[in-house]
Amino acid sequence: MRSWILLAGALALVACGEGGSSDPPARAPAPVPPPAASAPGASAPPAAPDPHTPPARPVLADGAAIFRTRCATCHGESGDGNGALAGALKPPPRDFRQAAWQESVSDAHIESVISQGGPSVGLSPIMPAHPDLDAGQLASLRAYVRSLAR
Repeated sequence: MRSWILLAGALALVACGEGGSSDPPARAPAPVPPPAASAPGASAPPAAPDPHTPPARPVLADGAAIFRTRCATCHGESGDGNGALAGALKPPPRDFRQAAWQESVSDAHIESVISQGGPSVGLSPIMPAHPDLDAGQLASLRAYVRSLAR
């Protein structure tokens, strides 16, 4: 009786592909590539955003809210550098409305100053770092600062 059980178990293993079958394991079918962009009915990949297009309103609203709570005390509500604490700060806070300054700095520079503080880019040690802002908040705040240009 015991030999029948062992033989049945061995047969079950062979039938399931275990136990020395020389057949290769079954493969899943190859994935079908997506249709080419030129195929009829296919949609083109999304275009890169135009850097001259103003950011969406929610992005600016988020940036404005962050600016009011973190920046306006020194940089002023309008970004003119005349916040409530500005008179006591040497050097004075940046006036973000100046077109010449806006053109002289990159988005990456603005984000570095915000997230890492003034000393990280050779500016005033009075400018604090805000490392707790996530990438979306940082981008929103940068977009808002850009929107202050005259």
